[in-house]
This record gives sequence, C-alpha cells and structure tokens, in this order.
Amino acid sequence: LTTKKSLANILKNIDLKGKRFLDIGSGKGGPICYASEFGAKNCLGLEYEEELHHRAEKNIRKLNLQDNVKSVNIDARLFKKYDEFDIYFMFNPFDDDIYETVFNSIISQNQSIKSDKYLIAYGRANTKILNYSDRIELFLELQCPNRKNRILIYQFSSQIINFILINL
Repeated sequence: LTTKKSLANILKNIDLKGKRFLDIGSGKGGPICYASEFGAKNCLGLEYEEELHHRAEKNIRKLNLQDNVKSVNIDARLFKKYDEFDIYFMFNPFDDDIYETVFNSIISQNQSIKSDKYLIAYGRANTKILNYSDRIELFLELQCPNRKNRILIYQFSSQIINFILINL
C-alpha cells in the first residue's frame, strides 16, 4: 500500500506535469489516482489480480478520474505499450524472475527516448537487474520517512540509448 503522502515524498524530485504514469502491480489504484492529482496527464495501473483491478476501477469512478486514470487487468509480462509512458512505478509487485522479465520489456520497448523517463523501485526490488543495466542509471536514492522503505529512482539515459542506436 502506497499512501498519498508516501507518493508525494517519492515524486518530489520529479515533475509530473504532462507526464504519463504507469503503476505496475497497481493494486487498488491509489498511486494512479494520486499521480493524476499531482499533475500527470495519463495514469494507468496494471494489475494481475482481478479483484484488486475491480476495486481500482471502483475507486477511480468514485473519485471521478475516469478521463485520465485507468486500470487494466493484465499480466505485466504481456503488456505491449511500455514505450507510451514516462514514469514507471513498482512497489514490490512480484518475484525477481518476473521483475526481470517486466524490466526487460520496458527497456526493449523504449528504443527511442525523446524526454526524461524514470523507473521508481519502491520497497523490495530486484536491484541486481536494475543496477547492472546500461540503459538506466541511478538518479536518486531515498528512504520513505513514513514507512522506512528504500526508494530507488532510476533515470533512462537517452545518451546511452542514442549511442546504442547510432552504433547498431
């Protein structure tokens, strides 16, 4: 569970205005609703568990955020539109092997980056795969003052990606 206060603390170093926010393992939809309130133009939650997805949809309707906040009931490994988002948020969504598969999908679907993109790993994350990637670099490491969880914010390196594209 990510509270509004926790997400505000996590995102204080990232300008959300006009950004597209994706919560992978979105549960009941809190972060996608909060991100919308913080200025994100499009917010999508991917949730594998059908019951949690339905609760997220109910919360979105209750807050009247249907215009720019959505929840999708899907296995994150099957999602094909990672390149359409700017901010990727993951709070302990799944086991390390699935985490690696999803991370690799995010990277492979982002061959061309025109703006700053960030991946936020909140809580327990497969930092091994994140720290050894040549496509992202650690932007900021924080600790949530409320829950004491570790927050790692990675920035996609457009210079690295451009170098890879030029040298293909």
